[in-house]
Amino acid sequence: MRKSAKLTHIDEGYEIATELQLDSFDNECARLCFQKLPDDKRLLLEQYYSGEGGHVALAEQMGLSIAGLRTKIHRVKAELKQCYRKCMRGSA
Repeated sequence: MRKSAKLTHIDEGYEIATELQLDSFDNECARLCFQKLPDDKRLLLEQYYSGEGGHVALAEQMGLSIAGLRTKIHRVKAELKQCYRKCMRGSA
């Protein structure tokens, strides 16, 4: 079964928690942080984790090397992780 590019709220939270290796999971915080991302960053994550087209094609589409794409993904994930942790502390 292939995941659609548009993640559901539960999938968003699970993806954030799993990909960012978070110790705990709160779907509301994950959803809130995912929604706070600018559209371009949210779309980038959706495309990257959807498995459609592959990472090489996505990197080429964006005019990046694979290393550049991974760096961009790493930065967006770090931003999500920071937001998620703030939310879990009650200060998002």
